Amino acid sequence: MFVATLAVGIAAVVAIGAAPLYLGRLPLRREPGLGSALVLGAVGLACVATGTHDRLVASAVLALGAFPLLLAGALLLLAPEGGDGRGGGADGDPPWWPEFEAELRRYSRHAPVTGRS
Repeated sequence: MFVATLAVGIAAVVAIGAAPLYLGRLPLRREPGLGSALVLGAVGLACVATGTHDRLVASAVLALGAFPLLLAGALLLLAPEGGDGRGGGADGDPPWWPEFEAELRRYSRHAPVTGRS
């Protein structure tokens, strides 16, 4: 059972570490309250598991309870603000980008050109 618990734990850590790569494609939105509660629940379950003298029960609590809760809580804490998985504009641009781009174009048209000698 230890090997299975280790495998689930490693899978959860890898999934949390790789979350920035795939979170934009999941229909999740940031929920700090629920995410924090799930992470604290995972910590509580891990504390219960360490206090248990039966190794089989401790491994089951960790593999089936604590690691999945930790993963779910981390995903809710790391998810983007909007529910569409994108940061703002239609192409995934941040919401301030179109205004910045327009100002940059305006500046580049009217900026004095200086050459190096």
